[in-house]
Parts: sequence; structure tokens; C-alpha cells
Amino acid sequence: MLSEVGAEVNGPKRWDPRIHDGAVYERVSQGGVLALGESFMDGQWDVDELDVLVTKIWGNGMQSTTPRPSRRGMLGA
Repeated sequence: MLSEVGAEVNGPKRWDPRIHDGAVYERVSQGGVLALGESFMDGQWDVDELDVLVTKIWGNGMQSTTPRPSRRGMLGA
């Protein structure tokens, strides 16, 4: 998905996300955009130019393809 917006995991560009914990993939697939933000805050990944990455994702409409958390996942049940 990131290649659609000109970004790549662990790539050389300042807006390429660097993954520090492989568990982030499952977390985001289960929790969607909220989990993406939480995993960033928890240090599972980082990026030098977060604003550019977010602008590229939202400008491309990619956020609408990111899974949304289920109510079950949000409640931790």
C-alpha cells in the first residue's frame, strides 16, 4: 500500500517509516488507523517526516482502505 503514495518500509526517504517491531503489522491490521497512531506513540515504528507521510496517505485516499477496528477489538474482549 505504501508504494502507492511513494513510500516504502525502511526506505531511504525521510517519510519512509522505519519498523522497529514486526508486531506492528498485526496490530494495525486488527486495529486500523487508531492502532497505527498508537503503535507510533509506543515506538513500534518511526519516521523523520511524519507530516509528509500522513499528507501522502490522506491525499491518496489510502486511509479509507486501512482496516477499522472492530468494536470487539476496541473493547479488548
